[in-house]
Amino acid sequence: MLLQRNVLSLFIAQIFGATATNMMVLIGGILGMQMATNKHWSTAPMALLVIGAAVFALPSASIMRRFGRKQGFISAALLSLLACIIASAGIALHSFLLFCLSAFLIGVNSIFILQYRFAVIEGLAQDTIAKAVSILLLGNMISIIISSQAAILALDLFRIKYLGLFVVEALLLCLSIAALFFYKNVHLHANPVDNITLPKQDIVFYKHNLVPAIIVASTSYFVMSLIMVATPVVMHGVHHMPVKSTSLVIQWHLLAMYMPSLIVGSLINRWGCQPVITFGSCLLLLSLLVNLMGFSYWHCTIALILLGAGWNLTFIGGTTVLTQSYDPAHRFKYQAINDLFVFSCAALASLSSGSLVYWLGWNKINLIGLLIVMPIMTLALVKLYLNKC
Repeated sequence: MLLQRNVLSLFIAQIFGATATNMMVLIGGILGMQMATNKHWSTAPMALLVIGAAVFALPSASIMRRFGRKQGFISAALLSLLACIIASAGIALHSFLLFCLSAFLIGVNSIFILQYRFAVIEGLAQDTIAKAVSILLLGNMISIIISSQAAILALDLFRIKYLGLFVVEALLLCLSIAALFFYKNVHLHANPVDNITLPKQDIVFYKHNLVPAIIVASTSYFVMSLIMVATPVVMHGVHHMPVKSTSLVIQWHLLAMYMPSLIVGSLINRWGCQPVITFGSCLLLLSLLVNLMGFSYWHCTIALILLGAGWNLTFIGGTTVLTQSYDPAHRFKYQAINDLFVFSCAALASLSSGSLVYWLGWNKINLIGLLIVMPIMTLALVKLYLNKC
């Protein structure tokens, strides 16, 4: 009963809590181009969104290990609520710095939201883990729909355009906080260790799946962030496509990121992690090839749908491998290390994508993605197949 209540609580909290992150992804690049005096910094809000997550990857684990997951989740949600207020002030005052600060704080909450996927599986049997993670990520799909509709309804809610977006987001975050009050910390038989650093005896690269699992998640997040952040800059900033078209492409991408969650858990239980990660890697490669074939609204739409679906399969597959590769007593340590690598890679991709668009051009960015995905994912998959995850 407790586990069912926790799953429902986190599911609802995910739906409303992730809307602020989704809204920043939908509109952050466009507002960045309008507010930044130097267009090379137009993706700074998106980069800071990811940097906030990367910086707090380790501290978030320490906070929850010391005070409990519930207290950590609620505190982070309150911080995101403050961020929405700051974002509204930034838009009203046309302050790029305030808007960037809000993106950073929303990013901090996003790392706690990603910890929901670890919290939801605590106490569950191994054969139900993949389905639990999939159900939770499915909440993101609902969240994206809510975010996109909120963007349409609140875009011109006030005299200052875009101001209503984050005012509405603040109200949605209140619903997320309310849901989190029904979550109850799960006390496992194994006690979490206090040391978050990797002891030498744990670094066994060729015996466990921890390293390849982290590599899979980090690589897919890097490529996904690189292309996702660059796409609206190229569409709207370089090719001057309408804001509506650009936002619609990102919306389809976000839906594709979480829609496979309906079936990916069952696929993992039936076929295993390796085939799912392999197929996801192929989708990532295919999305990059579509981008290299030409540039139009439909090229961007198809490529980003493939990119989102590929990310979903590789990310859930990698997360499942990770949770099966450590002792529960070390869960906070390895979860934090995984997220540190994942979001450091995503932050690097997001921060550099804006400049790369103007320095190298669209085709070379996609070629960089190909040169990263093909060798690294291949090596990680070979290791997973050898270890029979």
